[in-house]
Amino acid sequence: MKINSTLSVLCLLLFALPLSATHNRAGEITYRQIDALTIEATVVTYTKASSVAADRDTLTIEWGDGAFSKAPRVNGGGFGELL
Repeated sequence: MKINSTLSVLCLLLFALPLSATHNRAGEITYRQIDALTIEATVVTYTKASSVAADRDTLTIEWGDGAFSKAPRVNGGGFGELL
């Protein structure tokens, strides 16, 4: 019983550590159905410009039927507010 209590406390302490993202601030995924078997998806991410460059050059989209697509990164115009 004592070992279970100790393990429980250790697990709680492990999960109580503060976490923070290095550069991602927000994101959105939109999609539209073009025809019966075609869907267009758009992924937009908002990143903190002053962070170390940790961004990926592609994002993988899983469609839910076992198929995957890789979308290359396209940078925006940079008109946002720098934080």
